[in-house]
Parts: sequence; C-alpha cells; structure tokens
Amino acid sequence: MRNAKKKIELIRDYLPEGCENLLLRWFREVEKDFELVISKERASKLGDFRPPYRRNELPVITVNNNLNHYSFLIILTHEFAHHTNWSKYGNSIKAHGKEWKNDFATLLGQLVLRGIFPEDIETALEKQLQSPTATIYSDINLVRVLKKYDKGRKSLLLDDIPDRSIFELNTGRFFRKGEKQRKRYKCLELKSRRLYYVSALAEVKLVNNSK
Repeated sequence: MRNAKKKIELIRDYLPEGCENLLLRWFREVEKDFELVISKERASKLGDFRPPYRRNELPVITVNNNLNHYSFLIILTHEFAHHTNWSKYGNSIKAHGKEWKNDFATLLGQLVLRGIFPEDIETALEKQLQSPTATIYSDINLVRVLKKYDKGRKSLLLDDIPDRSIFELNTGRFFRKGEKQRKRYKCLELKSRRLYYVSALAEVKLVNNSK
C-alpha cells in the first residue's frame, strides 16, 4: 500500500512500543488503501470506520487523540478490522458479524503474541479474543483495566460510586444513582424527575455521597 510509512509516522506518538513493524505490515498487505485520521476527543465514540461514499474516495479510519497508548492501539485494530472486511466484502456483510469478529480476533491475537500489552491487559483481552464485542464499552473489565493506564486525572465511573449518590455527567445534568440492570443503572434526573438508563462505565463527578 502507498503511504504506509506515513501512516505510521502520523500515529507513532500514540502507540505503545513494539507494534510499529506489525502495523506497517498490516497497512502494506491490505488490498485497498485508506485514510487515517487522528480525531479530537468525542464523547459518543472512540474511533470509527467510514467507507467511501463516492467513487475515487478513500475509506477513513479515525481514532480519538485522548486515548492512552494501549486503548489507542486496540481501537485502531478494531477499526482496521472493519477496513479489512470492507476491502474483501464491500458492504455485503454485517458491520460486527462473524467476518469482522474473525479479523479483529486474528489481528488482536498477533499483538498479544508479540507481548505488546502488559499482563493485566492481556488477561482482560481474553474475552475479546474469544468473542469480540462491537464496542469495548461492552466489556466492563477491559475498560477498567485500560483506564489504569490513562495519564493525568483518573476517571470516576458510575459503577464505582455508592448507590443513591448524586452525580453529575459531563453534559452538566445531575442524577441520583439507582438500581443496576445488567450493564446500566436506572438513574433519576433531578431536574426533570425522569428516569434514565446510564452506562455503568459513564464518567461522573460525585456531588453527594449521602443516602
């Protein structure tokens, strides 16, 4: 592929040590070229893959610039697996179907075999290697482990605060934490008095710890 080295140069500062040669091989061996973009932080997603809408356009992979090195590499691998799928099948398959799961697990396994990740992340990745999920937010244990490697402020998750605590989301809205239902909590928004389901992995600011 053309410009494979330039893509590595673009993301070098975002990567953990030891993965550049493997990524370079991936980029060179994939049949169709793509554009790689480092995006500003987005609350709604960590990365994405966009197939071309017009002839002669390139598909685009984006990854957020605020991720730690290991999270960045996992998200990049997730989106690159979408690109390898699109290169082989076009738009004829499901976005997170068996073809994507096979490609993502294979690529992720190559990184694990090369010892790119610390031991705790390797252990947390076992679920993804066996049955990849459409988003890492579905894997609470993996997200917890990855957040240990965030630089700067440490995030407080909704899952970590006491029941019935009042908390603030980054949207500026205030809630009281309610009961857990699978991977979300039923929370009362204080202003509207309406109930909402909030992800257990939502980053929150604890306002009141009383019950």
